[in-house]
Amino acid sequence: MAINLTESEMFDGPIPGSSLTGELGAEKHERPPVYTDPVEAFDFVANGILSEDGAEKISLSAQLGVPAELIARSIIVTGWAEGYYSIDTMILIFQPVFGIIMKLLDKAGIKYEKLALRKMDSKVQAALDELERMNKEDLLPEKEDMEDEEVSDEEVTEEETSTGLMGRR
Repeated sequence: MAINLTESEMFDGPIPGSSLTGELGAEKHERPPVYTDPVEAFDFVANGILSEDGAEKISLSAQLGVPAELIARSIIVTGWAEGYYSIDTMILIFQPVFGIIMKLLDKAGIKYEKLALRKMDSKVQAALDELERMNKEDLLPEKEDMEDEEVSDEEVTEEETSTGLMGRR
């Protein structure tokens, strides 16, 4: 089903930069947050998650196939957008909120996806495959061999120190 938009409908939107002309503090997240302590912010979110209504909504979302990670992210982003805590507090409380959601779902006996699927970069996948191949062929050094040994100044040759960005001259 194709959506047919006229040219005027395609460009009917706010002027770029118009969001920068509004009154500072008009948005909830532009005002001082309700909770400045991450522990208090986490307690606030945890109480909402563990409430009967919150637990029911989370359980339903998980049963519909929404990964627990995305449920946690939507909850903490909503709290930030509503002005309950700052963005740095939002980042700090993500992991414990994610953990509490998984415990709630485990306790309820609900099967769920833990993490959202991500598109794998082909370069990263190739590097992981090469690392696995090297590991199978024992081409990687043992951990004991990789320990740094102190090198005295006498052991460093003139050739090693006169080259490169940090070389002595």
